[in-house]
Amino acid sequence: MSDRIRWSGYEFEYREKTADWFWAVGIIAVSFAAVAIIYDNALFGVFILIAGAMMLSTARKEPRLLDYEVTDKGIIINNVLHDHLEFKAFFVSQSKYAPPKLLLRTNKWTVPVLIIPIETDYIDAEKVRDFLLDYIPEEKIDESLSMKFMELLGF
Repeated sequence: MSDRIRWSGYEFEYREKTADWFWAVGIIAVSFAAVAIIYDNALFGVFILIAGAMMLSTARKEPRLLDYEVTDKGIIINNVLHDHLEFKAFFVSQSKYAPPKLLLRTNKWTVPVLIIPIETDYIDAEKVRDFLLDYIPEEKIDESLSMKFMELLGF
């Protein structure tokens, strides 16, 4: 077996958003902020407006094309090595409705689960799984509900 597996892929699946989508998010954010202010919670209303503005600006971001490499030393993402010891477990999520993803449970509380899309045009997801079995324990890992919700919204 090779001592490394390489592929390139976008950091997330980009979905074009229409002007109606932006209007809907803006109207919802302003409405919730108004309700918060009516109920004497102006600070929460300001928080909602800031969160809505951040959501609108994030929605315009297009994904970067990243280089991924799984080696015996660790996982390299855009020339940054992440040692196998940084990961508690991994799981290759495969579905007939979505492209496969490599989910890695990390030791970091800021990013508890790292999700790497596996581009099947470049590499077989089973090869990635078989390679990682020698270095990281396999464990069923699910995407968080917040991640699934953000994908549903088009992020």
